[in-house]
Amino acid sequence: MNDTKPPDAADDPMASVTRPTRKATPTLLRNVLIPDSGGDGYLRRDVLIADGLLATIAPAGTLPTPHGGGQLVDCTHRMLLPGFFNAHTHSVEHWVRGLIMPLPLELWVLELIHHEPRGNGGWNGPKSFDKTPSLAIGVSAMLCGVEALLSGCTAILDHLFIRNCEDMAAAVAAYKAVGIRAFIAPMLDDDAELYSNYIPLCSAAEEVNRRAHAAGCACGSRGMRADGNFRERPGGSDAEKTEKQLALWEECVARFHRPEEGIHVVIGPITAYSSSPAMLRGAADIRRRHGLAGHTHLLETRAQVIINNTHTDNKTRG
Repeated sequence: MNDTKPPDAADDPMASVTRPTRKATPTLLRNVLIPDSGGDGYLRRDVLIADGLLATIAPAGTLPTPHGGGQLVDCTHRMLLPGFFNAHTHSVEHWVRGLIMPLPLELWVLELIHHEPRGNGGWNGPKSFDKTPSLAIGVSAMLCGVEALLSGCTAILDHLFIRNCEDMAAAVAAYKAVGIRAFIAPMLDDDAELYSNYIPLCSAAEEVNRRAHAAGCACGSRGMRADGNFRERPGGSDAEKTEKQLALWEECVARFHRPEEGIHVVIGPITAYSSSPAMLRGAADIRRRHGLAGHTHLLETRAQVIINNTHTDNKTRG
């Protein structure tokens, strides 16, 4: 679904969005508490912020008030800390906040992919995946960035499911507008059936399913498949989809990886078991060639431990 031709920069409204710039007023933080880099305690210091940088750190009470419109802040009851880093989030989930009941993660995700704006229960019903505009992805990314800043974060890693580069462009534009440093990991997979491998296998699935059908149970075995049955074997991958997803990562890197502008592209397979070995090798190759970070889900829950052991030769202790 990612074969839409990207717009030329001249026609792309996102292309002109840049990080906000303005001449900062020199600010002196007087008598602020800061961590002691040489020990486990804290120190009182004067900190001068100028031109967007921590220009000077000196003993408390020793720095003069900035001239020419600078401001002085009494920080006797305040502490100065480095900005926090939200190292894993999914910005699009802001659209379903409070909508889904508390459930085990695997069941919760099935509800999520149905109810987010691009899901079958999204803004345009069953056609939402194709018809929901990428602007929706930008709006949720902007909300995510604002909330991160308000909580003290100055950097964020967004593991973001995208359909195409337009979804990515909308998120990039939002984070640039907010002014937060963003590491965006396009969250891709090559399952032949989307999210099918996110559901754990049942060791006795074949027998349980057979008995349920023999008894005429209308709701299957009350398993986790869409038809109510338990899964009997891992789902397959789609070789054509593998190539398209690898190409999409490459295009995102070429168009959006701009660390000097606060935007980092991260290579983010959705999980190690919803990505074929070919896709994982391709992801690793892209990372090596471009010097990029990687990000994925692996062992968030006990179910993921089971799935990992089912799909790989590496047995993980639960």
